[in-house]
Amino acid sequence: MNRQNFLTTARRSALWTSLTGLSVAAGCLLSVPAQADPFNNGDLFVGRTIKHSSSDRLFTAGARFQIAPVEAIVQSAVQTAIDDQVKKNPEAAVVIGLLEQVDTAELKKVINDVDKFKALLKEQAAANGQTLTPEQATAIDQVDTTKLATIEKALDIIDIYKQPKKTLTFSLEPFVTLNLAPVAVTATVPLAGFQADGLDASFEMGNVGLDLQAGDSYGLSGAAFGWTVGLSSWLPTATLDAGTISLSNVLASPRYLHDYMTFSPYAVIGGDLAIFDVTLRAEYVQMLYQGDRDKPDISYLNYGGGLLADFGFVGLSLELDGLMNISNAAAMDNVFLATAGLRSYLGPVQVGAGVQLPLVQDANTSGASLGKPADFNVLVNAQVKF
Repeated sequence: MNRQNFLTTARRSALWTSLTGLSVAAGCLLSVPAQADPFNNGDLFVGRTIKHSSSDRLFTAGARFQIAPVEAIVQSAVQTAIDDQVKKNPEAAVVIGLLEQVDTAELKKVINDVDKFKALLKEQAAANGQTLTPEQATAIDQVDTTKLATIEKALDIIDIYKQPKKTLTFSLEPFVTLNLAPVAVTATVPLAGFQADGLDASFEMGNVGLDLQAGDSYGLSGAAFGWTVGLSSWLPTATLDAGTISLSNVLASPRYLHDYMTFSPYAVIGGDLAIFDVTLRAEYVQMLYQGDRDKPDISYLNYGGGLLADFGFVGLSLELDGLMNISNAAAMDNVFLATAGLRSYLGPVQVGAGVQLPLVQDANTSGASLGKPADFNVLVNAQVKF
C-alpha cells in the first residue's frame, strides 16, 4: 500500500470512529432520564412543604390516617348536663361557660364566699391565657348567692365527667389536590373515631377544609431554593366529640374542634440540597368560635422545620413543631413535638408511616373539654399522583 492510499484509509477510519463515538454518546444522553423537578418527593407527615411543580404532579388523591391511645371524657355528655343547669338559671350561663377550662376543685373550696369565688375565677382564667370579654367580666361581677347555687351544681357535673376513660382515637382524612402552575387547591374531609372502655365505637365528622397555596422553586434537583405561601380554612362542621382528636395530635385541633371556623395563613422556605430537602415554616392560626355558648376565639403560632432524605425509592423524614399561645390557647402553649417517618416511592404511589412524640407539653389540660394527651401518635399516609 502506497503512502497516499494509507492516508486515505486512515482518514476514513478516523471519520467512522468519530461518527460511531458521537452516535454512542448521543444514545447515552437520550437514554438518561429527564432531570427531576426540585422537591419532587418533598411530602412530610404533618408539616407544610414547598409547592410541587405541576409537571411533577397535576392531580393527587389520598388519605391520612392516625391512631393514638388517650384518656378522654365524653364531651357531649358534659355539655348536655350543663345545658340543663343553664336552662334553670340562664343568667349564670356566661360564668358556667368558663368553668370547663379552670380548676374546679379550687373553685369549690370558695363556693360559699361570693367575693373570693369571683376573684379566683378571674385569676384562673388569666392563668390559662384567657382574655375575658367585657361580657364575661361583667357576668362574673354580677354573680350573687342565687347564681352561685346553680354554678355549684355545674361544678359538680364537671367533676363527675372529669374522670377520663382510656380511649383509642383514630382519624381518617381523605383529600384531593389539583396542582396548577400558579396555585394548588386541596380539599379535605376529616373523620374522627373513638373506642372507649365499656363503650361502642363512635364516628364523628370533622371540619371540612380547603387549602390554597402558591409558590416556586429555582435551580435543579439537588441544588435548588423554593418558597410557598398559602391559606388554609376549616369550616365549623365538626360534631362535639370530634375535638377529642386534639388530645392525640394538638396540631389537628383546627380540623376537629367543634364550632370553630379557622383561617391559617402560612409561609414556607426550603432548599433541595443533594439528597436532602430542608424546610422552615411558620403558620398563624386564628380560630373563630361560631357556637351559641360563650367561648373565646383562639389564636396561636405554629412554627417548625423538616428534614427529608430522598434515596430515590424511599424517603426518611424528621420534623420538629412548636406551638406558642397568642390568645386563649393555653393548650397550645409551650408545646414541642417531633415526628419521624418512612415513605416509599413506587412510581405514582406513595405510602408512608411515622410516629409523633411530644418533646415538651406543658399545656393546660384541666377542664371537662379535655383529658390526658397521648404519649405517642401513629401516622399513616397513602397517596397517588398523576
